[in-house]
Amino acid sequence: EVDPAERAAAVAAEEAAARAQREAGGLVLKRLRGEPGLCAALAWSPGEARRLSFHQFCTFGAPDAAAAASDGVLYYELVVGEGLENPQVGFATDGFESGRDYYDGDGVGDCSHSWGIDGTRCARWHEGDEEYDFEWAAGDVIGLAANRATGQFAVSRNGAWGGGGAGVLFSGAGLRCEGGVFPVVSAEAGSFEVRLPDAASGFAHSPPPVDLWGEAAAAEAAEAEAAEEAATAEAARAEAARAAKARAEKEAEQRAFEERVAAAKAAREAEEEKDAQAKAEAEAAEKAEEERRAAEEAAAAAAAEAAEAAERQAEAQARLAAEAKAAEEARAAEEAKAAREAAMDAEELAVVRAEAKAARLAADAARPDGRQPRALMELRAEAAANEAEKLREQLRAGRVAKAAASAAAQAAARPR
Repeated sequence: EVDPAERAAAVAAEEAAARAQREAGGLVLKRLRGEPGLCAALAWSPGEARRLSFHQFCTFGAPDAAAAASDGVLYYELVVGEGLENPQVGFATDGFESGRDYYDGDGVGDCSHSWGIDGTRCARWHEGDEEYDFEWAAGDVIGLAANRATGQFAVSRNGAWGGGGAGVLFSGAGLRCEGGVFPVVSAEAGSFEVRLPDAASGFAHSPPPVDLWGEAAAAEAAEAEAAEEAATAEAARAEAARAAKARAEKEAEQRAFEERVAAAKAAREAEEEKDAQAKAEAEAAEKAEEERRAAEEAAAAAAAEAAEAAERQAEAQARLAAEAKAAEEARAAEEAKAAREAAMDAEELAVVRAEAKAARLAADAARPDGRQPRALMELRAEAAANEAEKLREQLRAGRVAKAAASAAAQAAARPR
């Protein structure tokens, strides 16, 4: 990490170098990204080529060189030094972010605002790297040209604009930007000699011939046509695939729909069968319940009928028993009556019969049947009772007289 004082001194030295380049009437090559005083060293003298020695990954550029384009073509050269590591060299637009005074691993071609070539790792760079068959060695002079009018970026090796990957590297609207593009150099280690359009010693080789851009344009057009045909074929294949996929999806959807319909039908039929079975079971249960209730009612009726028959039989038996008992009692009463009557004399029998008649008439008077007036019945009962009492008194008087006579007779018969 750089000491703040050393950092400030390094920034001041960079500003002095930029001011000296500008005062000498030349372009200004300066650090755009990286740690001041630590990432690289710039050696320069008026009228001489600039030399960049890298110690840490950083990026240098000459933004004011965009205005130095000749006939719309900006050309500069790099002499490859020893020990280069991770170089990326090319062009950038004013959209390329600068002013990053710290270590930054992004260099030329890592964004959409810059394009680069790397002859060490054999790659070209624009929004990332892509393998590309272009290689350099220490001492090679690499020419880099950007045509703002055609929107192309070309590279040469030792003056050759063709073969071994040399020629047009990039084509696109980004290289036709209004502000133009400017030289940009990134690396982690090693060195480059940088020859900008203001170098007094001039260039080692010439910018690309005019027909390079046309040939490149024709090649690009052919490539574009081939790409268009390939894109058309790919689009046709994609459309066929899409149509096939659509048909397959439609068929699958139709099959799924038919399966859903079949499943719904099967479910409905199963539900209907279930409902029918439930209905049949309910009807069977209802019928069984009705039969059970009928059997219970029949059993209850039979039991009631049996009970009623038993009750009638019991009543009949009781009635017969009562009638037999009554008959027996009547017979016994008659026999007793007959015995009593047999034991009685005529007078006593007359009293008994009179009392029985009086009792019967009194009972009839107590329970009138409406056929005779009750008062008459009561008078008859009273008369019968009086008659029975009269006979009873006569019977007693006669018995007393008989007893007295018998006593007198017995007294007279006793010896004196």
